[in-house]
Amino acid sequence: MKQLTLSVVLVICGVTVASAQTKTYFGLEASIFSDRSIIYDNGEWLESAIMTDPMGGGHVRQEVGKDFFWEAGVVIKPYWRGYNFKSFIVPVLSVNYFSWLIPLRAGKMIDLHHDKIFLVPVIGYSLGIQPQMQLRQSSGVRRFNGNLITYADRENGNVSRQFSLVQAGVGVEFKFFRRLLWSINTNYYKGFNTITRIDITYSVNGGAPTTGTATAKGDFWSVGTALRYPIATR
Repeated sequence: MKQLTLSVVLVICGVTVASAQTKTYFGLEASIFSDRSIIYDNGEWLESAIMTDPMGGGHVRQEVGKDFFWEAGVVIKPYWRGYNFKSFIVPVLSVNYFSWLIPLRAGKMIDLHHDKIFLVPVIGYSLGIQPQMQLRQSSGVRRFNGNLITYADRENGNVSRQFSLVQAGVGVEFKFFRRLLWSINTNYYKGFNTITRIDITYSVNGGAPTTGTATAKGDFWSVGTALRYPIATR
């Protein structure tokens, strides 16, 4: 609740400060992201699984002065839950679920070419909200290069349903017809709350059972694009 309150206050402050400025844009954004699990292993066979998927949403940008802006919006991001065994090509993945991200960003437009091409560094904070889900469990057998692994896993429900992400990124933005803004960008989002945890037990070639965990804090890289159109001029 404190995180939600902070996010709302920041959005209100941003809109209030920006309200006296000249242009407001509505934007649509889409990205391909890559995130991975964090592994704790009491043996030596578990490793992180790299998971990718598309994400997207919409936002409102408000200019603040000539070069600065605020953005606030809503993004839908899928999160995969999974891990991998070393030397195995296909990771153990569960069904993905969708979280809501509510970002608040600040950026600066640095003119690179005649007010038509801009370098745009961005920093921001996102509040993440994930739904209440049924906890999954699974088991199976993996064979590869003469090794036989039997495993069982179970999701741990002691995780955060609300979480925080800090964003840092940079993009290149192009202005068309003196109005339309199109950008390509890359961003990194750093998380602080554990949002998934999988408890794992496995055995290699009939040996004694070994335990480990695969957790995630919501961290991810993204490469994306956005299109913005002015909806108000003051």
